[in-house]
Amino acid sequence: MFLISNIVTISSSTTNLNPETDENALLAFKNTITSDPNGVLSSNWSANTPVCNWTGVSCSLQNHRVTALNLSGYELVGTIAPHLGNLTFLQYFDISSNNFTGSIPSQLSKLHHLNLINVGFNNLVGEIPSWLGALSQLQHIHLNNNSFSGRIPLPLFNISRLQTLDLGYNLLDGNVPEQITDFYSLETLTLVGNRFTGSIPSGIFNNMSSLVEINMGYNKLSGELPSDMCGNTPGLRRIYLTRNQLSGQIPASMCRCRKLEHLELLMNQFGGSIPSEIGNLTMLRILNINSNNLEGDIPSSIFNISSLELVDLFNNRLSGSIPTFNTLPNLEQLYLTRNNLTGNLTTSDYAS
Repeated sequence: MFLISNIVTISSSTTNLNPETDENALLAFKNTITSDPNGVLSSNWSANTPVCNWTGVSCSLQNHRVTALNLSGYELVGTIAPHLGNLTFLQYFDISSNNFTGSIPSQLSKLHHLNLINVGFNNLVGEIPSWLGALSQLQHIHLNNNSFSGRIPLPLFNISRLQTLDLGYNLLDGNVPEQITDFYSLETLTLVGNRFTGSIPSGIFNNMSSLVEINMGYNKLSGELPSDMCGNTPGLRRIYLTRNQLSGQIPASMCRCRKLEHLELLMNQFGGSIPSEIGNLTMLRILNINSNNLEGDIPSSIFNISSLELVDLFNNRLSGSIPTFNTLPNLEQLYLTRNNLTGNLTTSDYAS
């Protein structure tokens, strides 16, 4: 996460160097706040004190221009004032976990030094602004837990430095664009809780070499996972594809993602057997593939994964005898019911 303490001073060659511009922009923003239950702005933001001393405001030491605005979690109610587009030195903008309404004003497209924008957990509406794609310095975009609708705008994929894209829990629809694989620096991709349809672009699991986490759960995605997964995603640690309409077999190639810690494919339509190569995932802690159509035995290679803490195979069509799980020293939760397994499971088989 980009921290305020990491903000660097922007060159004084930037135009419009008057700190009063920043003060006027923030006071205009204050005027659009209709409720400030904690008195954060009403008791602190005043023209009688230097703007750099205001709560949530950080400035450059060189020219005293505002470089960060962090008002996360203050229960503020209001709209995002277009005047904030005059904070031309702004690098960090976080108004998450409040009650802002309306849309993101287009005037924020002037914030060419912006590194992080976080408006998550508000009540914002409208489409995702296409002009975000022109902010080439962006590394972190958090628009999650709002009511944004429409499709992911293609200009967004012009941001070559992007490391975090969190669009989770909105009303977005359409296909996941193939261009998403152009995010070569992306580490976290979160599209959970939307209305996306179609298949998952195969390049996500092959071309995005910096990817650490992918979360596309709770959508309407369909089709099969690519058969050649994990060819160029050496750092992938978390895959969440819960509650979609994905089908076919779980690819054995997925087990080439040797750093996987969380694998959650529950509530889909996967069939076939659990790949025996799963024992190669020696860092796996969470394996949750419940409520699918999986068949066959529980592969013995699963007992090579001493790091496992949760194994959830509930509600499939697995058969054969129940193996002994007491060789997994860290196992805390085990779910095997609603299968066609034979034998008994005793409390000595795992730690509860």
